Amino acid sequence: MALVLQTSCSSDDPTAEIRTAPVLQPFEVGEITYARLTETVSVTVTAPEVVGTSVPVIYTLFAVSGENQEAIGTGSPALTQQIPLSAINEALLKLEVFEGPTNVGFFIQASVADLTRNSANVIVEVTPYIHVAGPVSPLNVNLPLFLVGNVLGDRDNSDFRFIFFRDNNNSPDIMATNFSAGNFKVALGMDDLGSDTYLTGSAAPGILAARGQGNDIAMTAGSQMVTIGLNSAGNRVYTIEPFDATGAPTYGAIRLIGAAVGGWGDGDQVDLTQSSYDPNIWYGTVEINPGELRFRADNNWDLAWSSAGFPFGRQATPGSGTNTNVPAPALYFVKFNSFTGHYVFLELESRVIDPSTWSVEIHGDLDGTGWHDHFAAFSSELTTITNPANNAGTFVWTIENIEILAGSEFGTRIAGSWFNGAAIEITGDTGNFSGDGNVSVENTQTYNVTFTIEFNGVSIVGRPVVNFAPVQ
Repeated sequence: MALVLQTSCSSDDPTAEIRTAPVLQPFEVGEITYARLTETVSVTVTAPEVVGTSVPVIYTLFAVSGENQEAIGTGSPALTQQIPLSAINEALLKLEVFEGPTNVGFFIQASVADLTRNSANVIVEVTPYIHVAGPVSPLNVNLPLFLVGNVLGDRDNSDFRFIFFRDNNNSPDIMATNFSAGNFKVALGMDDLGSDTYLTGSAAPGILAARGQGNDIAMTAGSQMVTIGLNSAGNRVYTIEPFDATGAPTYGAIRLIGAAVGGWGDGDQVDLTQSSYDPNIWYGTVEINPGELRFRADNNWDLAWSSAGFPFGRQATPGSGTNTNVPAPALYFVKFNSFTGHYVFLELESRVIDPSTWSVEIHGDLDGTGWHDHFAAFSSELTTITNPANNAGTFVWTIENIEILAGSEFGTRIAGSWFNGAAIEITGDTGNFSGDGNVSVENTQTYNVTFTIEFNGVSIVGRPVVNFAPVQ
């Protein structure tokens, strides 16, 4: 594989230079099993020669397959890093590396200021962990699993409400709830619902059969947890174990709240419905836009759940946490377990993303009155469009004659998602702004402001550009 070399000059430090490429030392991964997902791999880098800046160099590991690459983690200044096998496995699946053993390229990217430079590829033999039932192929990796049977009410082989949860996108499928006595099978993906032809049953006690084969799996009445994954030998297995749900808190209401469903106020919330078979299970069919959200109980922020995972995720204990970011607009079936903190978003109908409808906000204290949203008067203008079918193009938001006081700090939000100083490019009066986190303002000045993004029909490409043009 070819060495990818990327360099650019920093406007803040034009003399900075990465004179030599970093060197990634050889390392081993081997077969990633479920039991090994909690392990780490030690990765060591030989530092490049960097001149003209005192800013620490950040080293980020990438995996490469064909023309595609995936970052693993967010990077670190450490020359030796402990990389979770779970993160490597997730990158492999995103690159559609589904079989093994196979040789995969890895490289280290060194970044400092606005400069980046990549190491040569190191070839590593890997076998990814695949956690789905049925035959493994690119068509069924990471598809959601559904329980079909008479153990959660009347048997309905088309009911997607009984989708399994996961801790994250790459972990085993689990369902912990109050079951009735009966039998069930498993559907691999939405396409296998609606008919018994493709349902998967038991090939032997604890072993799942191939898609469309196997016997009914017996369930006893009571609180049980069903787990489906792979064992260390590569067999697709399931377990049914007692699950203690005593002491589960009782909530009057569980709702979605956040920019993705209209806003962060109490009046913006979307109610979920409590299930009839388990008071801890809440669900709903909801129109959701790109942006962030959380689950919240009884209007209490101390009883809120979310995580970085999507469409699967979990926050075991309610409270503060990373907001869940919904990347694409769609009609979703949303399911949440208020006892375990698991959630899943199942896309039912896709929607076209129209950035011209997004809100763009400068959020901070620009006028000495405390942190709040500014620039609510931002207007949207589509200046170019390269693909009308998916709204790809350049979008510009503008506002004029805004005074920003010295000592102010702010971040930016697009459709409710945060972009801090390191995630945006400031142009215009660059000498008046600084900071990789919140952007700090040194001098009072009135500006005409433009906020520009490049959109590819699915997501923002690169960093948004915020131009502060002083009003003379």
